[in-house]
Amino acid sequence: MQAAEERVAKRIASGGGSSQQRQKRLRLSTLLDNELDEAMKRRKLEEDKVELHREELQLRRDELAQQKRQQELLCEQIQQQAAQTEAILRLLTSVIGRSGK
Repeated sequence: MQAAEERVAKRIASGGGSSQQRQKRLRLSTLLDNELDEAMKRRKLEEDKVELHREELQLRRDELAQQKRQQELLCEQIQQQAAQTEAILRLLTSVIGRSGK
């Protein structure tokens, strides 16, 4: 693409050829400029799209980490409740054993 642009620029700069050829070269140069602009815009859009996807992935990782932490806290709470239940059962067993004597 750059090589073609350079050739066109050289032809335009040399000023050689007829008026028709110069107009043709100018149109070609304009077309190349437009094509380059379009390519740059597409590249920018792709970069933005990639960045957005990266941000979405990071948000998802954060969300999963939060869910994992909540699950860990819930497991810890269940273990504490199980320990409390066992302590209550031991206490009740002890009280029942004493009242039976």
